[in-house]
Parts: sequence; C-alpha cells; structure tokens
Amino acid sequence: MNQLTSKYTVDGAPIYEPQLQVGETVESLIDGNSGRTDDGVMHVSWIRTKIRKFSLQYNLMTSAEYEYMKNLLLGKTFTFGYWDNGEIKTVNAYCEATGGTLTQIGETSGSYTGVTFDITEL
Repeated sequence: MNQLTSKYTVDGAPIYEPQLQVGETVESLIDGNSGRTDDGVMHVSWIRTKIRKFSLQYNLMTSAEYEYMKNLLLGKTFTFGYWDNGEIKTVNAYCEATGGTLTQIGETSGSYTGVTFDITEL
C-alpha cells in the first residue's frame, strides 16, 4: 500500500513516505529566569535554539506498516534523515508520540487511519 522511501530515514532504514505534507516547526527554549522587568524590558536567556520538530502524517496504513514504523521509532533515540532544500540532512531525534484510528478489516488484520508520528530533535 504505502511505499518505503529513502527521502526520510531512521538510522539509515527507509520509512514509509508520508501521504500528506510533512509538518516542520523550529522552536527555541528559554530558561525560567527569562522575563520582563518592571520597566517593561524583556530579558531572554536561551537554553537552546532551532530545535526541529517533524510531524509525519498518513491517511491510511496497514497494521504491518504501522508496526514497522512503531518498531523503528518508539522508545529509543535515533538518527532521522530528511529532505531539506534538495539535500538530505540528519538530526539525532526521538518520537514523542504516535496515534491513529484502528479500522478492523479481518479477524487478524486491520488498518489505521489518520496516523501521525511526531519526531523531535534531541
């Protein structure tokens, strides 16, 4: 059903190509001492900047495809490879969460709809 692609990889292994656009956000973290003083001036103490987060989205996955992805991503850190302006880049990452809706097809197999894997740079 879905096709494995080398455009996105986990520890060098291909993953299923997302069926929807890959969401990407870049965040920065500030420490608890950051804030506005009484005179209205904002003081920011950065802990880390430019942390990438990716959201891989799939309309439909078979149970086998979903298990393959969960085995690659969940409960570990890994090297995530992704396309960025025509070249493959990598980051050390982990999978924060995954989810989807199970649709039973037969007694022993099924499919998942609305599947998302959220990957965050370490």
